[in-house]
Amino acid sequence: MNWMQIVAFVIIVLALVSHGFSPNIFMLDKYSICLLFLLAIPLLTPYLKKAKWFGAEFEFRDEIEKTASLIEKSEEVTKESRPLPFSTFSTESARQTLDIDPNLSLAALRIDIERILSHAVLSFLDITNIRTRSLRGYMQSLTAAKLINPDQAGALLHISHMCNKAVHGHDVTRSEAIEIIELTERLNQSFSIGYSINVDKNDQYADHGLICEWEHCIEHFPLLEEDDKNISCQIFGHNCPGGSEVRIQCILTMADFPPDRHISEE
Repeated sequence: MNWMQIVAFVIIVLALVSHGFSPNIFMLDKYSICLLFLLAIPLLTPYLKKAKWFGAEFEFRDEIEKTASLIEKSEEVTKESRPLPFSTFSTESARQTLDIDPNLSLAALRIDIERILSHAVLSFLDITNIRTRSLRGYMQSLTAAKLINPDQAGALLHISHMCNKAVHGHDVTRSEAIEIIELTERLNQSFSIGYSINVDKNDQYADHGLICEWEHCIEHFPLLEEDDKNISCQIFGHNCPGGSEVRIQCILTMADFPPDRHISEE
């Protein structure tokens, strides 16, 4: 209890005691009741804040559980295919700022999610058909194009919703931020090789057991009916995500492809 709470408590007690022993000294009319209510605010504020904090905690817990359920369903879809070791949604920045500020950590995660989704829309879809340029709009468009499945979209929606709350000042504990980051990392595992919606160049492809910098997302790029050596990959057949210049300089052939792997995960 701080000094304001102590003063408010003493005044309220004295007013009630004086009214009890001598009602004429202190009359409980509507004005005095309002005065007592104002004096009680310093006493009630810590409990109101605590109630708000618990409410936010339960709200985050519910969102986390829903997200985990959706990710489990997405994991079932890719269980029989080879999960992609490349992170579709990077959590590196989020983890770097975790010990500084959990809210800032989730803000960094949200920025990366929005960046990947917006780049995917620009790369794979006709942007003139995108009605709403927002996270929800991007997810709906990518789902409609079957670039992500409904469970992945639902999980992303919950994750971005929790990140938005953190950005707008909701109290987030470190443990909650860790859970949300870990859910995002689990969601990354629901993308199969070739089917990531992250169109960034992967400089660590060799460490990930991939054949080139673009294998993580190449299956989403057009497959031409007639082979065009200036753009079509000699191994996968799809247009090279790196463009014609990268394709022309590429010297990879089918002989370089590991014999124990399938070209297509479809």
